[in-house]
Amino acid sequence: MTASRVPSARGRRTSSVRVVDLNEDTTKLLSDISQNLKRLDLSNLHLVKLEEDFISQMKALERLDIGHNEMSEDAFPSNFRHLDCLIELSAQYNQLSVVPRPVKKLKNLIRLKLTGNKISGLEGVERLKKLQVLVVDENNIQTIPKELLNNVKRLELLHCGSNMIKEMPSEIRLMRYLKDLDISNNKLTSLPPEILVLPRLEMLCAAGNQISRIPTINFPEHLVFMTDHLDLSYNAIKIIPATFIHKLDWKSDNDLILNGNPLSVPPLDVAECGIRAVMQFFQEVKSE
Repeated sequence: MTASRVPSARGRRTSSVRVVDLNEDTTKLLSDISQNLKRLDLSNLHLVKLEEDFISQMKALERLDIGHNEMSEDAFPSNFRHLDCLIELSAQYNQLSVVPRPVKKLKNLIRLKLTGNKISGLEGVERLKKLQVLVVDENNIQTIPKELLNNVKRLELLHCGSNMIKEMPSEIRLMRYLKDLDISNNKLTSLPPEILVLPRLEMLCAAGNQISRIPTINFPEHLVFMTDHLDLSYNAIKIIPATFIHKLDWKSDNDLILNGNPLSVPPLDVAECGIRAVMQFFQEVKSE
């Protein structure tokens, strides 16, 4: 076991530990320091479950990494829900088919990372009302529940790339704090125009879908915002409407990525030169 902070002669206490071999000795040592343990890394240990007695001692734990193990949803004991100080949980690359029930009851959880599992749905995650970061890339998710978007309103980052999502609900408009949205490599055929009224959105990646058209903008201009980075590459887009370019408040440092689309308007070679070239193209067309 290695610790990033170890006891010293001045009385400093261990608060962060990375375990490299979980055996009887390390388990006893973790028990001895559990009262002050804030961060615990149990990744890459071939774990199949978390013991109830072990979890009961981790009352001060704030960050837990159990990624790259072999745990299913049954690996989480019922008392896992009582980790009231836990604000970050990483359980990436395990064998989860659903979000474990005790995890959905962690009332103070802020960051949840579940990349690379076999999760088919996000039902119940709406109970995590303090959640700000949700990462569920590389799973089997087919829908983003409306209840999640209705209730987890403090979400700032939502990554759900490489799933099987066919539609993004219009309730996405409720995500007023969302800054980073990754819905790449899914099965989307369109984007809801409500995405364009998210005032804090900085990054939107929708690459690698089946999107054939840009959202129609029917909102007053003062309600429409533009992300700093918009990636629509490798879709089925043929036409970028002039209204989409003219109505949005583009800046010279905005990124608009359109490569890998069968574009005819503007021509692909123009689109690949970036937003300035696209704006100039439409300006020239307008003046003709």
